[in-house]
Amino acid sequence: MKESKNGRPVIRFIGAGIYGVTAASFCARAGYDVIIHERRSFIAAETTQFGPAYRIHKGDHFLDQHTNPEEFSRSFQSFFREYGEAAAVGYPHTYGIAREGSKTTPQQCLNFLDRHEIRYERTNSRFLNPDNVALMIKLEESFINPEILPEVMSRKLGYPNINLRLNSHFKKEDLADGIDTFIATYSMMNELLEDDEADDYLFKIQENPIGPVDSSLIGNSVSVFDGDFPSLDPYGLTNKHRLAHVKKAVLAKNVGKMPIIPAHLRAVVNQGPFTPAQLRRLGIESRFEEMRDAAAEYIPLAAKMSHEYSVFSIKSLPSDERDLSRKSTVRRVSDNLGILHGGKYQSAVLAAMEVVRLANERSGLKVDPEELVGTETRSRRWSGVSIPTMTPEAAPPIDERYDTAKIRLDDLDPDRSFERWFK
Repeated sequence: MKESKNGRPVIRFIGAGIYGVTAASFCARAGYDVIIHERRSFIAAETTQFGPAYRIHKGDHFLDQHTNPEEFSRSFQSFFREYGEAAAVGYPHTYGIAREGSKTTPQQCLNFLDRHEIRYERTNSRFLNPDNVALMIKLEESFINPEILPEVMSRKLGYPNINLRLNSHFKKEDLADGIDTFIATYSMMNELLEDDEADDYLFKIQENPIGPVDSSLIGNSVSVFDGDFPSLDPYGLTNKHRLAHVKKAVLAKNVGKMPIIPAHLRAVVNQGPFTPAQLRRLGIESRFEEMRDAAAEYIPLAAKMSHEYSVFSIKSLPSDERDLSRKSTVRRVSDNLGILHGGKYQSAVLAAMEVVRLANERSGLKVDPEELVGTETRSRRWSGVSIPTMTPEAAPPIDERYDTAKIRLDDLDPDRSFERWFK
């Protein structure tokens, strides 16, 4: 394994999303010199910021044969030891099983929850339409505050043996230097791989509208499953919700090595929140009304939702649409090259531990990655460099590149609400 001038083994990551940053931090703690290449001008720039629903699951949401609630529990606990400061804990979540079209029956759902001792309460929730929902359950879940997360991630990079290179467009030929490298670019994972090294993925280009719904829904998540159904989730610590729909939100999809983004969507995918007026000026027809009306059949309050913004992202999933496991993948494709493909947010820490194990096999270091969880401290965050994170402007001019908007860690005020994004 290639070593730096001070004799430490060197490891490199491509991508500074939550998976790349977490793995890089773990490797730095384990004694590696770490290099991170990020093509944007700030960390947590794309899927980490715009893709997820910010929910942190305990396993109750995935009732198919691939689900391992014990693994979910382990990932949940390890994630909170690393990122607990960025999480809001104990918020009510109401789930419904649809009367028609669900892949899971009410009894299968209850059997699953009881078998794995997942605490829940049967309810007749006013948030769900009993005409279309056969079973309603309520349980407590946590979600991530997307304003705080980039700040917490930036602390992970405060070690003096981490070299973060922003605006760095890493190329395939750069791999020839022999440095042990892990690619953590999610939907662009295969860009640096040969065809025989790359897996096929199911790529989905999706829209998620954001806006206020009803004051009674603030702080509550509502989801219908298991199938092509809607969900409404709090958007950070605001009065707004993020609308999702397994089917209606998808604007385009393909199976292959790389996502195919329709030309008219390239200006908005992974670029930040866009107002309806901006979308019209770009010639993009929002799916908001169709999604809202479809959601209202199951979640009546969805009919009250106002459309203030939309975010557009790429989902990179197993190529078999029947595989709902959403597991992260960490594997080597050659002696000095590996991939780190993210699943759910909370799996980032377990994936980082696996990267350390693989790196140790090459370097000979003996550090147990289990002992690294939760060891990052505030006193080690400062290496003399402020880590740029993103500040999304509510309505950036559409002729400007979104990634020119940034703030530095010193400018962050943790007491200010995420609402400042949407004034």
